[in-house]
Amino acid sequence: MRKYSLLLAALLLSPQIFSFVSHADASRARGVIRAVDLNAGTVALRTREDRLLTLQTNRRTEIVRNDQPATLRDLQPGDDARVVYDSSTFLAASIVARGPEPPPVEPVRIQGTIAGVDLNERTLAIVTLEGRTVRLNVTPNTSIMLDDQPARLDDLKRGFTAGALFNPNTFDALRVDAQSFPEVRGVIRSVSVEHHTLTIAPSTDEPEITLLVGPSTSISLNDRPARLEDLEPGFRVVAAYVETSLEALRVSAHSLGEVVGHIRDVDLGTATVAVTPLDSSGAVVLHVIHSTVITIGGEPATLDRLRTGMGVRAVFNLGSFDAALIAARPLAP
Repeated sequence: MRKYSLLLAALLLSPQIFSFVSHADASRARGVIRAVDLNAGTVALRTREDRLLTLQTNRRTEIVRNDQPATLRDLQPGDDARVVYDSSTFLAASIVARGPEPPPVEPVRIQGTIAGVDLNERTLAIVTLEGRTVRLNVTPNTSIMLDDQPARLDDLKRGFTAGALFNPNTFDALRVDAQSFPEVRGVIRSVSVEHHTLTIAPSTDEPEITLLVGPSTSISLNDRPARLEDLEPGFRVVAAYVETSLEALRVSAHSLGEVVGHIRDVDLGTATVAVTPLDSSGAVVLHVIHSTVITIGGEPATLDRLRTGMGVRAVFNLGSFDAALIAARPLAP
């Protein structure tokens, strides 16, 4: 308690405080924190006189919690607090708070690709292997490694592969391990299980690239673990690789495509449905198999009930063009 009192006294007598708040306008209060608004940068305090006092903070506001330098994010409703503030502007010069320590938080680990770096906000966006975007705060305590060497936030670039350990409550990054490996996005052209290779046609104008797939290559298909032999030409794919050896580090493939448009033709003999996409590109011919789910207006239906001109949404295998789902709308009467 003596340490707490000495710290408070030191803050209140600090020359910086009195240069921040003029002697005439300086006010003091003590009470319980009721709310903290991080977006507005304010702290609401219920004073001992039962008055609700809302104070503004800025970068010059000195904040201490449980005898340790703190930030606005560290203050919690229910904390006992003593404040010094400008009575004309209600800008806080100092906030000294005391409250229970939060329970330890188990950090969360993610792996994926860097989608963006914001140097002004000091944030890092990572798209996980499951396709979820996680935006992390990079603090002075964040450990950053790039290619196994210490690095800074501005060394990280979009497209780098990265793993991160972060606090799930605050989204503050504890550690970021990034690798400056290139990444290719496109469509699988061929797969050779015998030679352990995967050829990809990039979605850009870049030439096709053939990657070596080894025992350490992480492969997923539709967000589930897979093997090289599970991949087929036509599947959409994202792969990270070592530029010098063309060794694939991570291959993430998706076998399902989607087309939205109108039915152009139904062939009962070959059990196929031709769909003209809304973007007027070439028709997509889909095979109807025993597992294809067909609906019209949300109700179960069969292939022979589909009609030319019906609006339709279809999900299909990009390799075989077997339809998984054909959801049609009935024709207007």
